[in-house]
Amino acid sequence: MFMKKAFYLETFGCQMNVVDSETIVDHLQQLGYQQVDSPEQANLILLNTCAIRDRAERKVFGHLGRFKPLKDRDPSLILGVGGCVAQQEGESLLDKVPYVDLVFGTHNIHKLPDMVRQIEDERVRCQATDFLDRETRRVRRGDREIHVGPTEFRLLDCLMQRPGRVFSREQLLDLVWGRDVYVEARTVDVHVGRLRKALNKRGE
Repeated sequence: MFMKKAFYLETFGCQMNVVDSETIVDHLQQLGYQQVDSPEQANLILLNTCAIRDRAERKVFGHLGRFKPLKDRDPSLILGVGGCVAQQEGESLLDKVPYVDLVFGTHNIHKLPDMVRQIEDERVRCQATDFLDRETRRVRRGDREIHVGPTEFRLLDCLMQRPGRVFSREQLLDLVWGRDVYVEARTVDVHVGRLRKALNKRGE
């Protein structure tokens, strides 16, 4: 038997998703939820997904299938999907997986508390996958904090995990966007330039 207002969270993918999951945990704890280690103990289950690799959507759909028996057993269970797959699929995810209650994109984590409250109170299905160009991530560099966009954050994560290594443009395309995603080579130059500018900017 699960405790009142307990949530189970699974995180897939890169370090950026790990950071986003930390924010998700903070939001849910402020709503009075406690994190548990097993989906069987939870009345709210969330997947924070990643779309960087091949067949990511198929893997998410397969993973959601594991939770369907729990949803069938307890219709009040809230099942949600966040992250990159949610951002890409949008409202269509609710059509493809009718037992999912909640879909929120990478740029809409701040809306999660209100969406969860609405589902609790009204038993409706919710989705928010608006794209916010001005979204930033906070990164510590030495004794100061800088702000970078989501793609620059992923670039920085790749570089920090491989200190001293020199990357070609093609290698960065593979690491950051994935082999199966078409991105113009000049896009890499744009994001590398933005990251370099952010890292070189002196604190006020």
